Amino acid sequence: GLIEMFFGARVTISGIKIDHSEPALIIMNHRTCLDWLFFWIALIRIDPWLLTSQKISLKVCLQ
Repeated sequence: GLIEMFFGARVTISGIKIDHSEPALIIMNHRTCLDWLFFWIALIRIDPWLLTSQKISLKVCLQ
């Protein structure tokens, strides 16, 4: 991805693979938009369809 190419960041994905045909709930405690960027990189690597089918709920203080 661009972050890896331009900034030298390394994104490592581990855990159970998310299947886009099954419901999944992912809970994160991220405070900045930059953190979400890494989450989206992970979704694209796991399965690009996950990026198009995600829904995000934020607390009012983060909106």
